[in-house]
This record gives sequence, structure tokens and C-alpha cells, in this order.
Amino acid sequence: MLNARLIRLDDKAHEHTHDHHQLVLSLSGRAEFEVNGSGGEVCRMRACLVPGDADHQFAGMGDNRMLIIDLDEQDTTSEDLALLTHLFETPRYPQLDADFQHLLSYAGAELERYGSDPILARSLGAYCCAPCTCACLANSG
Repeated sequence: MLNARLIRLDDKAHEHTHDHHQLVLSLSGRAEFEVNGSGGEVCRMRACLVPGDADHQFAGMGDNRMLIIDLDEQDTTSEDLALLTHLFETPRYPQLDADFQHLLSYAGAELERYGSDPILARSLGAYCCAPCTCACLANSG
């Protein structure tokens, strides 16, 4: 399963756990995250990778709009499963480059316009995951 959705994170801190991985990207505003004790800020230039089954706390900071991409390992090829396992082995806060902002803005606009379409949500989720995956793997040495 791969699904993308737009949400506003409340200013009040929340905590939960789920069995799927998550990629959190900011379309506007900021949010504070703590994942298994590793804290960081999500903003236009920094994302958050939340491993499945990781305890995490989060709170929006003022006006914000987040793109949340849920990644479930079910029905995933063995090659993609190995990539997901490596990518989500630990919480990360990858830096996003300026070029990625165009893709992020496009994904947000399309989900805003047609968000209830599950095929679009999966496709845009995949397009946003690929650059983050490359950036994380390039920086992991």
C-alpha cells in the first residue's frame, strides 16, 4: 500500500504508533516530530521518515499543511522491500533540495483538487518518495 493525503497537524501534541512506514512532507508551515527519541522539525526543506511500529509524537506549529505518505510493506516486491527496510531502519529528517519543491507543490495541488482518487494518491505518493529515497541513500554512505 502506498497512499498520500493532505492534513493540517494540530498545535496540540499527539502520540501514536502504526505498523506502516510514513514519509511526512510540509507543503506549508512547520511541525515538530519526535520518533523513537529522535527529534526534528518538518518544514519545506526537511522531511521526516517514520519507521513502522515507531512511537512518535508530533505537533503542528501554527498554520501548516502536511503531505503524509503511508507506505505498507504488504504486496511489496522483495527488491522494494529491501529498499524500504534500509530506508526506514531508523528515523530520519532528510534535507530536501529546491528542485524538489516544484514536485511537492504539484503533488499538493493535485491532491487538493482530486484527493479522493486512490490511484492519484498512490501515484503522487510514489513520485514524492523516489527523490527522498535517493537523497537518504546518498547521504547514508
